[in-house]
Amino acid sequence: MISGRYFKNEISPLSSSKTLNYLENMLAGREAKRNGCQRAILLNRRGEIAEGDISNIFFTRAGFLCTPCTDCGILPGITRQVVLDTCRVRGISIREGRFKPGILKEAGEIFMTGTLMGIVPVKSVKGLFEGTSFEMSRMLAGELERLRHRETSPKA
Repeated sequence: MISGRYFKNEISPLSSSKTLNYLENMLAGREAKRNGCQRAILLNRRGEIAEGDISNIFFTRAGFLCTPCTDCGILPGITRQVVLDTCRVRGISIREGRFKPGILKEAGEIFMTGTLMGIVPVKSVKGLFEGTSFEMSRMLAGELERLRHRETSPKA
């Protein structure tokens, strides 16, 4: 669900820093659960998609993999960067930009990323999206798992 009470401050120097101050994100997550949803999507002060309550967000649209740019007030996560790098290597077109929530109605697929959660497909966003295809998120989750396995395998 899109949080209607909590927002990311895209001009704050803290928005792109990993600090211990995640109170607004935590409150947005609680708001989502009270409304029967698993996760929240936070907008910034301009009403643009920023990030999930504990994740970065991606969606496919018109042949592109789209994600909010860092100027939207997001924390540029490690898994987000792995996804971007993987897509560049595979020749998948990427668009980092500013997106209003209505664009999710046109999404083919939405997924969220985080260090602990990995890559998680989004099945629905209240009133905006109902997912049926999870090809991109499955492919990228497989790539991420291969990278993690390679990093933890004993070196000869």
